[in-house]
Amino acid sequence: MIEFPTIESFIAYLETTLPAAIIEGAGLGVEAATERWHAEARKMLGHLNAGAGGVPGWDALSDITVHEREIHGYPGDEPLLVTEDLRSHIEFSVDKAALIGAVGVPSVMVGDHDRADGDPHTRLRDIGDVARRQELGIGVPERSFLALSGATHGEAIVKTSAAPVVAALAGERWLTKRQEADEIPF
Repeated sequence: MIEFPTIESFIAYLETTLPAAIIEGAGLGVEAATERWHAEARKMLGHLNAGAGGVPGWDALSDITVHEREIHGYPGDEPLLVTEDLRSHIEFSVDKAALIGAVGVPSVMVGDHDRADGDPHTRLRDIGDVARRQELGIGVPERSFLALSGATHGEAIVKTSAAPVVAALAGERWLTKRQEADEIPF
């Protein structure tokens, strides 16, 4: 708790220190929320997910897909998780000054064009295109992991973004990302 010895010191705090602390807190909040969304999106891969917030859940893999995966030595029941290419390419970026955070998969070529074993999971491909097709259900069953992670964990992500601003309003420095965010009473 901040104590002010005079009314003038309180007014000075309101005019200078508090606005700067709120602006800094908002940027830190966007950064922390984007990091949390990124982590939640990565966790979505490898198991079935229920729908949330209007984003459909994932159907079980077809028998043909399970069989194809098992032929090539992969677990048959881990949707979107065979080679780790997709998970390892989920990235985030933050512009704290503009209060913008983004989570996505860049257009990057992955795989091995020299393999001759017929394994479709290791062929050369654009992992950003793979993510877009999965996210939107283009030519494959829709298995959103970016929008669904935001919908599933939206409340926690919003609390994470608010924690540094709440700390600034209370006159405190925001020290931890998740612990304090989980303690916000809304």
